[in-house]
Amino acid sequence: MSLGQEAVQWRDELSMNNSLQDILGPSGITICPEELLELKSVFGFSWKKLRRLKSWLRERQIRTADEGRVRNLHEEIIRDNLIGEYVPMQVTCESSRNVEIQQAPLVYVKDVKSLVYEMLNEYEQLDELTWHNGSIPEEEVWVKVGGDKGGGTFKLMVQLANVGRPNSLHNTRVILLFPGNDSPYNLQVALKSVQAQIEELSHSHWREKKIRLFVFGDYEYLTRMYGLSGPSGRHCCLHCSVTRQDMAIPPAERKAPQQARTLESLDISLSKFKQHSIAKEAFNVIRPPFFQIPIDQVCPPGLHISLGLFLKHFNSMSERCHGIDVKIMEKLAVRGEELSHARTAYKQAMRKFSLQNKAKELEEEIDDLIQQHTMVALLYDTEPPATILEMADEKRKEKREVVIFHDMMRAMK
Repeated sequence: MSLGQEAVQWRDELSMNNSLQDILGPSGITICPEELLELKSVFGFSWKKLRRLKSWLRERQIRTADEGRVRNLHEEIIRDNLIGEYVPMQVTCESSRNVEIQQAPLVYVKDVKSLVYEMLNEYEQLDELTWHNGSIPEEEVWVKVGGDKGGGTFKLMVQLANVGRPNSLHNTRVILLFPGNDSPYNLQVALKSVQAQIEELSHSHWREKKIRLFVFGDYEYLTRMYGLSGPSGRHCCLHCSVTRQDMAIPPAERKAPQQARTLESLDISLSKFKQHSIAKEAFNVIRPPFFQIPIDQVCPPGLHISLGLFLKHFNSMSERCHGIDVKIMEKLAVRGEELSHARTAYKQAMRKFSLQNKAKELEEEIDDLIQQHTMVALLYDTEPPATILEMADEKRKEKREVVIFHDMMRAMK
């Protein structure tokens, strides 16, 4: 049957039925609390949307369980599987922009391994498990653990790679949640509750298949997960010890090959940081990794890499287009002073753009230094060296000079 014939058949069949009641019959159907709760979970309905759906179904003689029974079932499931507590978290005051410590709710799964096993059993029953034509070894099951901050809330999640769409929302389970950003301090406080569970999961087996863990998230989150000061330090690469300056040099032209980072090399670098408390002397490693998952099992953040590359290409194209505008101005200029004015304006615009980027980089470096100072005090129970704050003050002075110069150029416009 062709697609057109099938569409005609569907139209004819629907025209024979005046409403949904004709299809269901006079007695209709009843949706029990378990099925209604599953419907809410699968489609991500809020309670308000679920009530609207219940009303719509009721008008069509489809009876649904009372909302109270559904809520009671929901609370019973949550009570057995989730733990909630208040913990001290870093928050930024909106008015003063100062960082403060406040009590915030933290919710996490009681048994992560049981949750993953439940997901595997469910997908096995639906015959949806796959090893992607040998990309995943038959004797292994791959599980991804990652974090993301969105809508003012940080979420730690697990995903199964052994399904057709590993990154889909339907395949994602949140195992930890708290309101706030993913600063090193907040991660240090929150992830303590699941560190032992993730470690247990990494050494477990399901149906005699070894579970192998992978890490995913944006690059800033990944650097923090493995104990680096952040994505703006001198040695900001997660995979090797290259400096930010040498990143601009093609690998074949660099003076010496860079040391690849491993869990063992992170431990060595951390020992140096404990001795000197200077991040750049320890390849910017300032604390241990939150999870003992090998670095070669980190999923590259393809989306964020693509966005960064596209932004660089867009900025490059904008500069070239502006250069074309200047050349056109040269052809159209009647007087020499007009051409000189166009060239001066172009140089000033490029200078402002460079100053804005420099100020942003300095602000990120200042944040990294403040985080280092905080982590030394929290983790090692020692007085942080004054050198860290002195470096932060130098960066602040440099930033002030950049901002003042930028404002002067804006006033000259």
